[in-house]
Amino acid sequence: MFEFCSLTNTVCPFCCKSRYNPQTGKNDNITRTFCGTASGYDTTINALEKCWLKMTKSEKSKHAKKQSEEFKIVRSKRSN
Repeated sequence: MFEFCSLTNTVCPFCCKSRYNPQTGKNDNITRTFCGTASGYDTTINALEKCWLKMTKSEKSKHAKKQSEEFKIVRSKRSN
């Protein structure tokens, strides 16, 4: 918590760092920054177009739908 967020260029109380990879569902050697307020399967800040707290309801909905579609693809790859 309280990590630097490149989306807002500030230290954010909702940002945290982890080596968890949402694409594989496992930890790896790359440290990623995650947003604690975003929803979806991939809550890395790289997956967000802008700060979740500054998004409108329609932008959040659009992002959630996009994440849902991506998750279906990733889930099908994991099961193969």
